Amino acid sequence: EQVFDLEQPLALGGQALGKVQFGISTAPMAAARAAIVNQGVGIALLEIAVTFALLTALGVLFTRNLLTLAQAARRVESGDLDVALEVPGRDEVADTAHAFNQMVAALKRDISERRQLLAELTAKNAEMESFVYTISHDLKSPLITIGGFVGVLEKDIARADRKAVREDLAEIRRATVHMQTLIDDLLALSRTGRIVGEPEPTDLHALLAGVGQRLKNQIVGTDATLELAPDLPCIAVDQKRFAQVLENLIDNAIKFRRPSVAPLIQIGWGLHDGELRLSVRDN
Repeated sequence: EQVFDLEQPLALGGQALGKVQFGISTAPMAAARAAIVNQGVGIALLEIAVTFALLTALGVLFTRNLLTLAQAARRVESGDLDVALEVPGRDEVADTAHAFNQMVAALKRDISERRQLLAELTAKNAEMESFVYTISHDLKSPLITIGGFVGVLEKDIARADRKAVREDLAEIRRATVHMQTLIDDLLALSRTGRIVGEPEPTDLHALLAGVGQRLKNQIVGTDATLELAPDLPCIAVDQKRFAQVLENLIDNAIKFRRPSVAPLIQIGWGLHDGELRLSVRDN
């Protein structure tokens, strides 16, 4: 196929020598055009393939991150809070992972605070139960003292023994004051939730003398003997609480005595590994 065809006569000195013909074939141009088209199609197909591969990779990565997020959420739902997502980048998925980590951290803090609060409430309830039990035990002691001296008071009044009557009334008054102190402590506990007295230097002989005075009726009524070590030291304690402990121990020793055996209660002390230990023994 010719796209350009030219025939030109050739003459020299008026004499015709022949003809010159020119022609251009379209085949090479068509081939070049086809090559260009094929190359463009190849490039287009390559672009499509690369784009598809990139989209597929992004889709796999996005799906994988979403699956990781879903698995982490299920772990948190089951109670496992040791979860931390690591998603690199600054895209929406990374932002979501960061927000998820912040949520888990806040949840852990909240649960930790709740557990701490529950532990404190449990400890306070246990302390309250122990204190109420102790108070109920301690309140019996002044009541027993009052009841015992009321009976003695009636006899002394009948004998018109004024001195003995005054002594009986003094014992009843001391027992009443002791009961009022216990009641005040119970009211203070109900307001503050905890009673802690400041330690102060305490003469154990004087402290135990007061305990023995409050338990005088029980001691006399059971013919009990309270023996104190002669060298009891002076120590720093919460006097009210410590006196209650000693009073309870001595009262229990009297209360749970062997039949027909007069209680013998011995208070001693010693050093063990650098610590002072006070002992309360009975027979």
